[in-house]
Amino acid sequence: MISYYRALAGAPVSVVVPIFGLFLVASSVVGVVFLDEALTVWKATGIVLAGALAELAGAST
Repeated sequence: MISYYRALAGAPVSVVVPIFGLFLVASSVVGVVFLDEALTVWKATGIVLAGALAELAGAST
């Protein structure tokens, strides 16, 4: 969490939040690709939704 607050201190929220939100997607993909985690429909749906929500969090109005 310290790195999150340091990033917020140095950059706008609209930049920091999507990058940190993609951490969930990246770690899930690494688990499936390199650690041979089983990719179920529920996991794939969660990965897609997490990516979509991170993208929406960074969308400018």
